[in-house]
Amino acid sequence: MNTFLQTYVISAGWVMVLLVPASVVALAAMLRAAVMLRSSAVTNLTDGAAAEVVARLRSLKEAHSTVTAQDIREEVDREMLEFAALLQPLYFIFIAAPMVGLIGAVIALLPVPSAVGSMKDGAALAGVVHSALVSIGWGLGVGVFAFLGYAVFRARMWAVEADELRPAVEAATRDLVGSLAADLRRAPRKSAADEWAVGDAP
Repeated sequence: MNTFLQTYVISAGWVMVLLVPASVVALAAMLRAAVMLRSSAVTNLTDGAAAEVVARLRSLKEAHSTVTAQDIREEVDREMLEFAALLQPLYFIFIAAPMVGLIGAVIALLPVPSAVGSMKDGAALAGVVHSALVSIGWGLGVGVFAFLGYAVFRARMWAVEADELRPAVEAATRDLVGSLAADLRRAPRKSAADEWAVGDAP
């Protein structure tokens, strides 16, 4: 076990100080997204995402006496932005982790040109190259891990919006939109002639 850690983890050097916590953060972000994007957590009208959207729409109705389909779309989009924020750590990690691994490899290889003449055999050079490759491998591995999580949960996020959150909100706010339509039917409508007369009035 110690040999494995020394060969494939510790040999990467300082890079692991950044990449190991990054992998833990990526895993935590995936677990949180998995919990938040569950169907039961999204469509629950008691304490789920749909409940939050409906509550904001009812507050909007009380404040302005009107709720339109555009208001529903905007509130759903606002909730989706909160879901998208869950994936930001994954996006940052899959961009930054390969760069960290590459920088670690470059730093590990910098002394090679000046020291290659003094090396008695290829063992020392092989050790340096090995450390550089381990650094690159860990950077790519953590980056790919974060990218896969980001891609999977981003697809899940858009599926949640189209198939679960938006239909649940529209069903729960049907009474709000219905009351708006009733108010419009009760309100007297001016004819074109009336509007023309108003426009011509001094």
